[in-house]
Amino acid sequence: MAKYCEKPLEELYAPEQYIVLDIGGGTVDITAQERNKETGEIAVILAPQGNNCGGMVVNKEFGRILQKLLGENETNEFFDLETSFQQLLYSDDGTLKALINYGLFNDFEVQKEIFGRSSNNDADLVVKIPHKITQQYGMEYIMKNLKKLNDPAIEIEEDSIYIKYSRVHDLFAPAIKGILDGTHKALLELSKNKASSQFRTIYLVGGFGGCKYVYEKVKSFIAKEFPSMNYILIVPDNHRLAVAHGAVLYKKAPKINSRCLNRTYGLAVSVMYNPKTHDKEHFKYNEDGIPICEDAFLTFLQKGTPVSSNEVAVDEVLPDIDIDKVINIPFYASEEPSLEYLTDRPSPGVIMPMAEKVGELKFELPKGDILHKDQRRFQVILDFSSVEIDATVRYLNTNTDIKTTLNFLI
Repeated sequence: MAKYCEKPLEELYAPEQYIVLDIGGGTVDITAQERNKETGEIAVILAPQGNNCGGMVVNKEFGRILQKLLGENETNEFFDLETSFQQLLYSDDGTLKALINYGLFNDFEVQKEIFGRSSNNDADLVVKIPHKITQQYGMEYIMKNLKKLNDPAIEIEEDSIYIKYSRVHDLFAPAIKGILDGTHKALLELSKNKASSQFRTIYLVGGFGGCKYVYEKVKSFIAKEFPSMNYILIVPDNHRLAVAHGAVLYKKAPKINSRCLNRTYGLAVSVMYNPKTHDKEHFKYNEDGIPICEDAFLTFLQKGTPVSSNEVAVDEVLPDIDIDKVINIPFYASEEPSLEYLTDRPSPGVIMPMAEKVGELKFELPKGDILHKDQRRFQVILDFSSVEIDATVRYLNTNTDIKTTLNFLI
């Protein structure tokens, strides 16, 4: 059942409450779920959260070493377009790109995995330098920069870079810190839940999550920071595909009974200005000379709200459009649990965004509609219960549903 495990399997089989710590190449994602033993339905107890400290952070640290060996300006961020190393990565020469991206960094990926399974600090991580790089810079120039680096844990022999495992720990350090910080935050938040004592099993999944080095770091951290919880940390055999497998199963037989939103969602709307309830900083006149509240935010569901599979969020909107037959309404998400405006305006001329535009609600007016915009009434219905957000718009004047798309920004 599990790749790494510290308890007998009979104690671990099919827990009703569990935590999922998904660590991939780009992000760390954490959530807590509860499975109904009778129906098999799943409720999301902890809103998904995390950060961008996945396995690619380690690659970025390795890239910094490469920059120094190739004589790049150390103040430049790795993957800065101004560096000649970046120009190599995105060269028009397809063979060159393949050698560097799939040769150099794939070689590093393999070595990274080998390191993750080892505990021998005297061993070396070995990455072959593609001939195109030595041809571009010259081996003499690279060796000169190696001497400047003055790091006894890094050597170059013939056409390969040798990095002592004791130094590779440093390459992993930023990613590990991000993983542990995210885990600590999530477990602290979960501890506020009355049923938190029931959550003892943590599944460590994702490509980077299955790394034994990561497992050991997370395991020792949890034992130190949450000694009374007796968490059981498990890496499934299919840890790389666990999330993708779950998404496929959901489409085949959706059994998620409820989920917990990780952000506040809503629409940008125009409303009549009310001096008693609206801040004067958001006051303006629209094109018809009517006083409105600018940047008003219509909240559909707040961050942390449990959403059942049979529930939808419904509200009425009045698009401020008279001529166009196609209506577009911006769709926003925010980390703030409670939000009244899209922007904060602490002083004249200072505008701070409080929400991020994540998509657009688009629908067409019914054929033959000749009503003035002030007479049109629409009801927006948002369904957050699936793995995606679905939208429906109902034209209340005729009580008919309109074909609607909710396009998300990529």
